[in-house]
Amino acid sequence: VGALDLNEYLRRVSDYIQRYVPRGMPRGTATAGLARVYLRWTRDGTVTEVRLVGSSGDDWIDNAAILAVKRAKQLPPIPPEFRLTTIEGNLPVYYKR
Repeated sequence: VGALDLNEYLRRVSDYIQRYVPRGMPRGTATAGLARVYLRWTRDGTVTEVRLVGSSGDDWIDNAAILAVKRAKQLPPIPPEFRLTTIEGNLPVYYKR
């Protein structure tokens, strides 16, 4: 088994956050959307910053993206082979009814 690469790790983080996207949405909300969130997290997976950087065009979906990160609380830890104390960047959060 080869070493984990950064893109694979970021996909894991994105998939992990995706599990926490709220379901039941109000009427009038778009049936699908993509919001981009900026995240910074530490080696143990603690999120130290989250904010919306790319709107889906729907306030509910945008708020759901931020809420998903807050509900996840702890992201998968940064693998030791990366030798990083923090990671930051923009990740997509998808919503589909």
